[in-house]
Amino acid sequence: MMRSDQPKVTCTECSFEWFGDTAAHGLRTVGACTRCGGKLRFAEEPSLPVLIEPAANVPAHLVLGAPRY
Repeated sequence: MMRSDQPKVTCTECSFEWFGDTAAHGLRTVGACTRCGGKLRFAEEPSLPVLIEPAANVPAHLVLGAPRY
């Protein structure tokens, strides 16, 4: 798996960056940073359908999936 030089999503509060398309889609659904709850800045327009209303109070693992070890 190759990582892009530019992040797909950046948190404007804690500056955490995500590089994957799946993570970007999940973060659009959650609507906030999963680490600090801050606002998100997206690098490009979504390529997947976007929900009209972000899911409120949904645990990140239900949207982004289980972490890989």
